[in-house]
Amino acid sequence: MIYTIIFTRPDITFVLDKLSQYISKLAEYHRYILKYLIKYLKSTVKQKLYYRPGREYKNIVVYSDTDWASNKSDRKSILESMTIFYSRPIL
Repeated sequence: MIYTIIFTRPDITFVLDKLSQYISKLAEYHRYILKYLIKYLKSTVKQKLYYRPGREYKNIVVYSDTDWASNKSDRKSILESMTIFYSRPIL
């Protein structure tokens, strides 16, 4: 399941990772976030990336951001990256 989340919907990986820490004892706030996440998934289910055949795609840009152990509760580091290929994000 983790493989599926990371490689098919990396945009929700961070939220699901944080929610899973409270799965046994969800507060009302966590339920609100979960409902919002479901609404987000429903709204993005038909979004797609389109690339035209026969064109040269040579512009690739990669952005990354790292947060080294700033969360005082678990001291985990966070690494996020975004790849832009021909002005479109690749997830």
